[in-house]
Amino acid sequence: MVAGQPCHAPAGSPKYQWLNPNRWTLIGYQLGSFGNGSIGDCLSPGIANTDFSVYKNFKVKERVTVQFRMEFFNLFNKAQFLGNFQGTQNITANLDTSATKCATSNTICSVSVNPTFGQATADKGPREIQYALKLNF
Repeated sequence: MVAGQPCHAPAGSPKYQWLNPNRWTLIGYQLGSFGNGSIGDCLSPGIANTDFSVYKNFKVKERVTVQFRMEFFNLFNKAQFLGNFQGTQNITANLDTSATKCATSNTICSVSVNPTFGQATADKGPREIQYALKLNF
């Protein structure tokens, strides 16, 4: 983690940028050692989902019933954002032998970062409703 960098994207960032990609880096990281980041340090938007179902049984004959069901997924139609929030920043270490400082100190000297890291790039979709008829005999 980079000291002084906030977890979430600073003000003025695009509205789809959730995490601050400058908070984490591997430059200067000593290979074979532990980093200073912790699990749960910075959380994604999260998911708040409510599913609901209603059903009614109708008796057709003594031993035959029909059940009508209505099932709602994401009942309140709450936006649930998905994106590149998990894991690392898709970092590729480049330990070049011509970079003597990197080769002798066994540290990472350059990285390439996924440009969509920390962005809410999609959602789980809108409310879904399904109907069903079930025949029990």
